[in-house]
Amino acid sequence: MSLFFIVLSVLLIALMGFYFLKKTELLLQARHNESIFADAQAIASRISKAISTSTYSHQSKMLFVHANATQLQMDGYAQDWIDSLLLRGGVELRLIPDQKVLIFAAETKDYFRLLIEVKDQSIIYRNSLFPNPEQADHIRLKLTSNGTEFILSPFAETALSAINLHNMQWNHDIQGQWRETETGYRVEIQIPKNQVHQAIWLSIIDIDDPEIRSMKTTIGGKKIQLIRQNKAIKTLLSELVNPNFRIRILDQSGWIIADKKPLKSFLLDKKRELMRLPIFY
Repeated sequence: MSLFFIVLSVLLIALMGFYFLKKTELLLQARHNESIFADAQAIASRISKAISTSTYSHQSKMLFVHANATQLQMDGYAQDWIDSLLLRGGVELRLIPDQKVLIFAAETKDYFRLLIEVKDQSIIYRNSLFPNPEQADHIRLKLTSNGTEFILSPFAETALSAINLHNMQWNHDIQGQWRETETGYRVEIQIPKNQVHQAIWLSIIDIDDPEIRSMKTTIGGKKIQLIRQNKAIKTLLSELVNPNFRIRILDQSGWIIADKKPLKSFLLDKKRELMRLPIFY
C-alpha cells in the first residue's frame, strides 16, 4: 500500500512539474509576444512620422517589382527569373487553363524588366506581305498615360527593339527578346530604369486571322500600378531594428513596401508572399 502511495506521489509531482513548466512557458511566450508587438508599434510610429507611406488604388492592376534582380539575363528564358526571384514555396512560372497572360516585373541597377508569358496556339508574325507591325501578334507599351505608345512586333523568334507608333521609328532604348514556348510565346522586355515611374500601360494583341489580319483580340490595356519597396523605409529599418530581427513593413493595402531579412517560413507568410507574384489575365 505504501508503495502505491509512493508511486502516486511521484506521478503527481511529475504532473505538477509539467504543469508548472507549461504555464511558465506560456507566460514567457505571452510576454515575448507583448514585447514584439510593442517593438512593432514603436517602429511603425517612427516610420509613419518620418516617411509618408502611400496606399495604392485597387481600381487598377498592381504588379510587384522584384528588386536587386542582378542575375537576370536578357535572353527570353524564364529559368533565371525562377532561380533568382520566384522559387519560394514551390512557385512555378506557368499558366493555368483559364489564364491567357502572365506578367512578372523586376529591376536591376540600371534597368526595369518585364517577363510576359502568353498562351497562343497560333503565333502570327510579320512578313513581306504584312510588314506593318500592327498586323501581327504584338505587345504595346506606354510609360505614361498620355505618352508615346511603343510596339514590339517581330518577324520571327528573335531579339528586337521597340517601334515608336507615333513616327514608326525604332526606339533602341526599349529592347525585347521574343521566344516561342510549348503553349505560345514569351517576351522579355528591358527598359532604362529612369524612364519607368509609378505605372505602365501594357496590351497584348493577338491577331485572329493570318489572311485578313484585321481581326484581333486585345488583352490588358489598362493602367498597371508598380509596387516597389521603399528605399527610405528600408534605410530607416537598418537604423532602428536589431540586425538579427526579421521584419516586414506593409502599407494600408497590405503591400510589402520594405523588409529586413526573409521571414522564417513561406507557409507562415504565404498570403503576403503571394502579393509578390505576377498579375495575369
